[in-house]
Amino acid sequence: MRILLPVLILALQVRADFASAMRAYENGDFGSAIRELTRVAEEGHAAAAFTLGFIYSSGRGAAVNDPEAIRWYRIAAQKNHADAQYALGVLLSRENSRNEREAFQWLQPAASKGHTPAQHALGMLLAYGTQIQRDPDTALNYFSSAADRGHPGAQYEAGKMLLDPKRDPGRAVSYLTAAADNGIAAAQLDLGKLHREGKLVPKDEAAGAQWIAKAAAQGGADAQYLMGTLLANGSGAAVNDAEAVRWFQRAADQGHTEAQYSLGFHHANGRGTARNDAEAVRWYREAALKNHAGAFFNLRLLQQSGRAPAFDGPDALKLFQVPATQGNADAQYELALVYAGGRGVTRNDAESMKWLRLAADQGHSDAQFRLADLLASGRAGKAVPEEVAALYLKAGEQGHAEAQFLTARNYAQGTGVAKDPAAAAAWYKRAAESGVVASQYELGVAHLRGIGVGIDLPEASRWFREAADAGYAPAQAQLGRLYAAGRGVRQDFLQAHLWLNLAAAEGDAEALAERDKVAAIMSREQLAQAQELARVWKPKAK
Repeated sequence: MRILLPVLILALQVRADFASAMRAYENGDFGSAIRELTRVAEEGHAAAAFTLGFIYSSGRGAAVNDPEAIRWYRIAAQKNHADAQYALGVLLSRENSRNEREAFQWLQPAASKGHTPAQHALGMLLAYGTQIQRDPDTALNYFSSAADRGHPGAQYEAGKMLLDPKRDPGRAVSYLTAAADNGIAAAQLDLGKLHREGKLVPKDEAAGAQWIAKAAAQGGADAQYLMGTLLANGSGAAVNDAEAVRWFQRAADQGHTEAQYSLGFHHANGRGTARNDAEAVRWYREAALKNHAGAFFNLRLLQQSGRAPAFDGPDALKLFQVPATQGNADAQYELALVYAGGRGVTRNDAESMKWLRLAADQGHSDAQFRLADLLASGRAGKAVPEEVAALYLKAGEQGHAEAQFLTARNYAQGTGVAKDPAAAAAWYKRAAESGVVASQYELGVAHLRGIGVGIDLPEASRWFREAADAGYAPAQAQLGRLYAAGRGVRQDFLQAHLWLNLAAAEGDAEALAERDKVAAIMSREQLAQAQELARVWKPKAK
């Protein structure tokens, strides 16, 4: 008793000093509190050491100082203080992944004591750690234990793991629902998706939308994007484009690629907001920088329609270089144009050719056509007709109208391919139907003369008229001749004079002579009428 009494007195004194230090801390006298806690901790008081660790790790009472926090947490942890073991493990794993092994060593004894946050933290290490051997089964055990004690984060992790069909999907829904009810945004999002898809729970799009809305309200970009999509499509909620734009904006501001694309789309089309091309370009550009193919496509549509400026110089390189390197064919093609035109950068034909070939090899029709043109011109060295013809053919097969016309010409002339009048006529028709005026004329000639197709004068006149209406002088001359002779059309000297006169005005000497012959057999009134028709004639807009 004589030996125990001084020890007991000392212990009581230490406890009193600790209580005094905590009163000072609660009263905001942090300097006195830290001095007293330090003295008491050095005398072996675990709670005092833990409190010092908390002060230095949280910055509540002193500047954040992780090394000092780790020192005090370790002292308390070595005295089997469960909260300190947990805090030390979390701080070590957060500070550097190389400390995961030591973190594991401290979390394990705390978890074995039933320390719920430590069980969750230990489960996270075992499930996602990079420096320790992952063990999903053991991680699930820890998550389940903490989840059953009401830990929201553990409820979510356990639910997520149990969704695996090989585990226990039914139990997963129970855990996810508990986590969602406890405010875990990721659980709310997952539960919302399950309701929308009817997986493991009855399909209920409205309930799904409600859970997703709760997750979105907590600031998660994925949930905000999905909420915007639901409102834009009227899925589980009434269509509300204005509200959809607000959710897309929040997600886009956080860097969500799909939300950036959707926001660009709504600004470009005036859905839920006034049409704003500058904002559309801004958000499409943000998504395109992350290799969003749809954003590239829509940016190009805006540029082609004159609603967006071409990207030049360093800005273009920044926009196209990374996605082009990652294999985006549109970006490769645009990058080739930048280098070919020297648009704000030093012209580099070799770089342009490299990117054109890469895009063409992926089936990019514009790249195939431009590469064929470049090779045919001889600017890239001696042209190989077969290679040029093959590129035009590939682009034409994808619907590139100019390539279809040039493919037809190659078959007609036997350039790079075997001469084939029937194939030429077929390609002329495809290009003609796409609006290529020269091809409409050549198709008319084919039907007029029976080249690759049977002679068909009405069909010839139809295609000559298409090209003539567009202002193509050779077609105007041919159409005038048909009207003069009444071939394929009803003979009409007024129409004959009109079309021959228009062709003559473009410098066609033969048409001029033929016009004069027609004029010679027309009355003054007819001639005056024909001349007036020519005076007021305008090409038809395509």
